[in-house]
Amino acid sequence: MQVGDILTVLADDPAAEDDISRWVKRNGHDLLEMKKTDKDIEFSIKKVK
Repeated sequence: MQVGDILTVLADDPAAEDDISRWVKRNGHDLLEMKKTDKDIEFSIKKVK
């Protein structure tokens, strides 16, 4: 991935909300959006570094 690219991650594990949010912060990227549905959580992550 190049700086500025956006990655979409789809997870069905409720723990992913905390895990992915922490990973994004730790690696210096931007969490642009997090959408929850009945079954999944969708993350939009922008590569900053």
